[in-house]
Amino acid sequence: MLFFLFLLLFFFKQKTAYEIKECDWSSDVCSSDLTLLQDNITEADVYMKYGHMKKAMVHLEKNLEIGPRHILTHERLLQIFVELDNVQEQINTLGILAKRYQEIGELEKYEATLNQLLALDPENELAQQGMEEDPEVLSSSTVDEVPAETGNLNFEFDDATSLEAP
Repeated sequence: MLFFLFLLLFFFKQKTAYEIKECDWSSDVCSSDLTLLQDNITEADVYMKYGHMKKAMVHLEKNLEIGPRHILTHERLLQIFVELDNVQEQINTLGILAKRYQEIGELEKYEATLNQLLALDPENELAQQGMEEDPEVLSSSTVDEVPAETGNLNFEFDDATSLEAP
């Protein structure tokens, strides 16, 4: 009987603290893997701090094997792809993150991610679809027009000199 109880507890998936907090029941990561995921992220952070992006990616790829939908792992990968100036991987990772943020209801992060995605790839299907669903998504990325006439600009300094704009 004790053996059966052990098997029952051992083989059934437990929810992680992140899943419970965010009501995200779809990350497919059991609580026993949570420590491993965090350890790999910590290792990756150290490598990233010292500029060893390829070594950091090795640890993050291990996380993708354990939990391919793990948001923190994808966020770190995005940082690496930005650092390496790998635009195509940035686009791919932003797409994954946008979907995950939308799934868990992180709408501010979803909108910010769509904005980043559109900045890199204005024709991106996911970003275009997000715009069609909610045209206000891009409201934070618009730039206000600068007035053409700025007036007479005069600058005065402490030593009694002045500059006038042409």
